This record gives sequence, C-alpha cells and structure tokens, in this order.
Amino acid sequence: MFLGGWLAGVEQDKAPPRIHKEPFTVAGRPAFVIRPPEKIIEPIPWVLYAPTLGTNLPGKSEAWMFERFLGAGIAIAGVNVGESYGSPAGRKIYTALHEKLVKDEGFDTKVSLLARSRGGLMLYCWAAENPEKIRCITGIYPVCNLASYPGLGRACGAYGMTQGQLAEALVKHNPVDRLAPLAAAGVPIFHIHGDKDNVVPLSANSGLVAERYKAAGGLMELEVASGQGHNMWRGFFESQRLVNFLISYTADVPYGYVGSWRGHHVGSKKIGNGSIVMVAPSWGLTAAHVATVKARAPKTRNVKVAFGRKVEVQVEQAFIAPKGDLALVRFKRALKGIQPVGVLSQVLEEKHGAITFTMAGHQGGRHHHPGRRGIGRG
Repeated sequence: MFLGGWLAGVEQDKAPPRIHKEPFTVAGRPAFVIRPPEKIIEPIPWVLYAPTLGTNLPGKSEAWMFERFLGAGIAIAGVNVGESYGSPAGRKIYTALHEKLVKDEGFDTKVSLLARSRGGLMLYCWAAENPEKIRCITGIYPVCNLASYPGLGRACGAYGMTQGQLAEALVKHNPVDRLAPLAAAGVPIFHIHGDKDNVVPLSANSGLVAERYKAAGGLMELEVASGQGHNMWRGFFESQRLVNFLISYTADVPYGYVGSWRGHHVGSKKIGNGSIVMVAPSWGLTAAHVATVKARAPKTRNVKVAFGRKVEVQVEQAFIAPKGDLALVRFKRALKGIQPVGVLSQVLEEKHGAITFTMAGHQGGRHHHPGRRGIGRG
C-alpha cells in the first residue's frame, strides 16, 4: 500500500532493466537482492535499502548510486515491510532478512543502511536495536521523527496503539530519541537533505539527528541541499559524497585506503615494514625511506601491499620524490572496491592558516588520529 498524496507520487519510479533484482521471500514478505558482477571481498559487503515497495522502490533514481556500489563489490538488498513506520513488526522482518543473507548467502554480518524518505523510520528503528550489525547509515531526506511525519495519528495503527498510547511510548520508538546506542557503537552517519523540504522538514529530522548525534559523541555529516525540497533533484541521487562515504565504510572499512607495506629482501629472511596510502586504483604514496631500495634496485626487493579487507597487490615500481620524504609507487594491477584518498591540488603554506587533518597509519595495526592541527610549510 502506498501513501496517498504528493510524497507517494515522488517516490514511484521503476528500476531500469540494467539493475537486476533477484526476488525471493523472507518472513512471508517479498524481498530482493542485487549482486555485484564479481565477488571482490568476502564476506560480501552489502547495503540494506528502504523503503521497498512493489516494483517502484528502489527505482531508476537509485541506479546511479547502485551501479557504483556494485562496481565496488557491494550488494544491495531490501524487503517490503509495508507501511510499518518503523514498528516492531517491521523490525522483525529486517532481522529475518539479515539472518538469511548472512547465513545462506555469505553476506557480511555488518550492513550499511541507505534510507530514502520514510525508509528512515524503518531502518533507524531497526538499527537502534541492532547497532552491532551496522557499518554506517546514509539517508536521502530521511524521516527520523514520527511526530514530524507521518504524525502519530497516522502511525499509531502500524504500532497497534492508539494515538495517545504511541505518544506516551514515543521515546521508545522514535529515531531521534534512540540515537545513543548507535553513537556508543561508533556508527557513522551521512544525510543529504533539502532546506526547503516541507514534507520532511530538515530541522525536525536530519537537523535534529545531527544535533543530538554529535552531542552523544557520534560522527555525522549533514549535507544541506540549498533551495531543494522533497523532490527528485538529481543531486540527491547522484551525491558523490554519499557514495564515497558509504563505500569507504562498507567495502574499505574506515580509512581503508591506508595500507601496509611489506618488502621482502630477495635471498634472505629480512622483511621491511611500512605504511602506504592509495591515491588512485594503481598508485600509492609512501615515505621515501620505505621505498628507496625498491626504487634503486627493484629486483632485490619483492614488495606486497595490503589495503582494506585483505586486498593485496604487488608493487611494480617506486619513484622517489626529488625532495622530501615521499615516494610514488605503481601497483602491478589496479585495485577494486577501495575508495582512494584525495590528493591536494595545491601546496599548503603558512598563508592558508591552520588546517584540521586525520593522521593515519598501518604499521603496528591500522590506526588513525582525527582532529590533528597543523600549518603548511610549502
């Protein structure tokens, strides 16, 4: 059943034929899975999408994002829970879907969430009770507040309550009131939401989530789409920031572009260790002192680097920078399923002032230190 009115009309668009959904049934409800063309990572990383309603959602608007997820080795799944508004009955169905895909299909025990509009109620309510199963949460103008949309009078039936009963129990069911478990589990969140949304107002939904989540110590990025409402603007569905965010936490693990360098001396048992960052599918940056031997005498050192979830590749060649402790290295093959880190297009100097950055490394185990401050010296 679809919601009447403008919101339902906005969300009805059929999926393009190039996105192949495999239908199946779970807990008596119709579900789907879209598999990547090749298995890049094991267990299979995946995205749980909501709302799933008939053949219309997900639809052609999601195709741009889905193609990029699939290219990174990420599967997409969903189940039609009806107009649950995040009710306990709907949550049970999501649990059944998760259990089936993990047990029967080899999917990762941790899933990333993509909530569009009222899918926010469905996924946030399930996530609040299963924070250990969540890698990250992303949303496109997601509903996060039952009082804001659809209103307690409309939602109470799905909960098997009267409007008054739901009002009394609201903090037990409302996403904006159930963020603490997610923050405690370190679940990162990204939303994109228009500041002219009169259907799912920014301030009462994504804005309120951002305020409360950060107060609880959680990590959240909120991209505000200026001048946009609850509509089909391409920027919502072709957000590179959203795609990069989801891939980085789903396929890469956080800071998956930070890898380990292991250089084996030919003819001996000596091993040189170091760190490396991926800047393009076939290229990485490391310290000059790590790569010097490989650059000057490549045949004396067999080097293997590893990123993300055990994605390994050999180094073909290393190039030492003319100044500074820096080296550019080329891999023997391009790597898939890992989002490279961006490279600055200009030299940072004192005139640019202090910048905030994350220091990351791999030696001694993956580690990162956000919130560092520094001044560029050219």
